[in-house]
Amino acid sequence: MCLIKMLHKKLISIVLPTYNGSRFLRDSIESVVSQTYEHWELIIVNDCSTDNTLKIAKEYEERDSRIRVISNNINKKLPASLNIGFRYAKGDYYTWTSDDNIFKKNAIEYMSHYLDTHPEIDLISCNFDFVDEDLRFIRTMKEACGNEKREQIQLALHCQVGACFMYTKAIAKKVGDYDTSFFCAEDYDYWCRIAKDGKIAYVDENLYIYRMNSMSLTSTKIDEVLLKTREIRLKHSSDILKKLNVDNRAKCKMYLNCYQYDQNNEKWLSLAKNADPFYYLLRMIRRSMTKIGESIFSIKRENDQKIMRLFGIKLLTLHRKKT
Repeated sequence: MCLIKMLHKKLISIVLPTYNGSRFLRDSIESVVSQTYEHWELIIVNDCSTDNTLKIAKEYEERDSRIRVISNNINKKLPASLNIGFRYAKGDYYTWTSDDNIFKKNAIEYMSHYLDTHPEIDLISCNFDFVDEDLRFIRTMKEACGNEKREQIQLALHCQVGACFMYTKAIAKKVGDYDTSFFCAEDYDYWCRIAKDGKIAYVDENLYIYRMNSMSLTSTKIDEVLLKTREIRLKHSSDILKKLNVDNRAKCKMYLNCYQYDQNNEKWLSLAKNADPFYYLLRMIRRSMTKIGESIFSIKRENDQKIMRLFGIKLLTLHRKKT
């Protein structure tokens, strides 16, 4: 693309935080380099990796002037690495990706064009594929949500923005940094804050590949993810619903499986200590399934469980404090 044309296009800042991500890092970087939209910058934040991550990242930095590598002196974890990366961002629109995930070729072009043509929108969230470590297709984000229409109001219940998104520099400046105290669920907190201060659009365009990596944070720190997710719900849900003018009756209906709304004190109350809202329903289903041979459903259930965990839902066990 010639320089004159690039000057008339928005610069897209893509941050890629990585820690010991050498196994899939090349796939992730190549998916950015091969984008149909060329006016981007890729900021790779190496979070003190001990494998070949830095070597791989530097190789691409030397090869492409649009790529910059930043190395943390100590391991600062994901939200802090995101904040570091975006402080160097010069773009008009922001997004970030993981070292094991892949942008489809037209992802940046589609999302940036959408924001260009919808100035009232602060963040666009798109459909994407869930795949296994060998890129075998599992299902789409839309299918995981039951093919229901995703709406901003649903953020009060679970994290359904997903892994394919782009937002404006303006809303990022308004919302501020990712909250480091919500490590493992920092994205959910950030989307909720955008929902309270801006407008989110959801589209069905499938633009991303999310790899269900057994070594990802979602897989290795699931308990922490779930606890942080609950905390975020309680922190933001009431404000989101209030902004969207949802009345108390609708609130109670939406939170039937998660919380009881206390109208006198204007707050949500957990229905049971440390109880997972879908546990009881699942227990009933599992009992009935035993009669026809539960084992034949084990593979599907395992995949469904991994996906549901992304939304802050734990299916099989309760959280209990050790005594």
